[in-house]
Amino acid sequence: MAGFVFDPAGVEAVLEDLRKLRDDLLEDVSLARYLVEVTGPRGVPASELMTNSARFSGEMFRVHNEELRSFVDRYIGKLTASRDEYLRADENGRDEFERG
Repeated sequence: MAGFVFDPAGVEAVLEDLRKLRDDLLEDVSLARYLVEVTGPRGVPASELMTNSARFSGEMFRVHNEELRSFVDRYIGKLTASRDEYLRADENGRDEFERG
């Protein structure tokens, strides 16, 4: 059979992968605080430069991961809604067919 075949199990597997990715991104956000909170000896210019760089890098890492997580959340929502709508339409079509 040629053409599109909807695979609910395949969609659920993709959703599971996306949920795992979302959880991993949340863990990364919590790990970023180690960079954001880094401290070094005061009054040492090289140390201050490195700690400021680490803080900036950690903050950009956190922001980036939060934005990715937000994107993944929206994607999960849209994919779930699409799956549910497809299943609903399929069930309605089956009911119509059975009623003749």
